[in-house]
Amino acid sequence: MAEVAQYKASKEIADLFYQNRQLYYDGCSPQMNEARELAIRKFQEKGIPSRKNEDYKYTDLREAFENDFSVVPSYVEQSVDLHDLFNCDVPLLDTHIVLLINGWYYGRNRRIGDLPDGVICCSLQHASKEHSDIFNTYYNAQAVGSEDPLANMNTALAKDGLFFYIPDNVTIDKPVQVINLLFSKENTLAIQRNLFVCGKNSEATIVFCDHTLNHNYYITNNVSECVVGEDARFNFFSTQNQHNGTVNLTHLFANG
Repeated sequence: MAEVAQYKASKEIADLFYQNRQLYYDGCSPQMNEARELAIRKFQEKGIPSRKNEDYKYTDLREAFENDFSVVPSYVEQSVDLHDLFNCDVPLLDTHIVLLINGWYYGRNRRIGDLPDGVICCSLQHASKEHSDIFNTYYNAQAVGSEDPLANMNTALAKDGLFFYIPDNVTIDKPVQVINLLFSKENTLAIQRNLFVCGKNSEATIVFCDHTLNHNYYITNNVSECVVGEDARFNFFSTQNQHNGTVNLTHLFANG
C-alpha cells in the first residue's frame, strides 16, 4: 500500500504541473520556465523518495504526502503585523528583516533597513525579470545537476522566494533575518526558491527563521542556491519554530 501511495502522490504532483503549466509560467522569466520542463521529467523518473533511495533510507516521506493539500501558485495578499513576529528565540536579536509567506516574498516588506548601495533584496520572480543579467547567470546553475527528486520538484513548481545580491567589496553591517511564515486556511504545500549571490570580498550573514502561524498541515519544499565569490564571507544559519505537523524539506546548494 505504501508504494501505491507513493506513486499516487508523485503522479498528483506531476499532474499539478502539467494541468496548470501556464499558471506556473505566468509572471516568470524564460530562464525560470525553461528549467521547469527538465526538472519535472527528472522528478517523474524517481517520484517521492522512499527508503529505497539511499539519501532517504532513514526518512520515509510517503506518509507525509498521503495527506490532501493545496498549493499557492500565485501571490495571495496577506496582512501581518511585523511587530508580532518572533525573533528566532534569540534575545535582543538585531537584524534586517525580510518576510516571506507560504514561499512568496511579502509585498509589504518595510523593515529591511538601510542596506549598502548596490545590494539587491527582492522577490525572486521580480529579479528574474528586472535583474535578468545577474539572475540568468546563476539561477539553477547548481541545482540543475541534482538528481534529488525533491530538488527537481522545487525547480518545476517554484514561482517565488528571495533574491539577494551583494556587489564586490560590500559588507552587510548586521544579519539579514529571513522569516518564512506558513499561514493558510487549509493544508498547504509551499514551494520556495532562494538565490544568494555574493560578490568578491563581500560579507553577509543570513538567518533563516521558519515559523507557522496556525496548526494546519504544511509541507515546505525550500531550495537555496548560494554563489560565493572569491574571498567573500557568507554565513548561513537556520532555525525553526514550526509546529510538529509541519514537514520541512530543505536543500542548500553552495559554491565558492
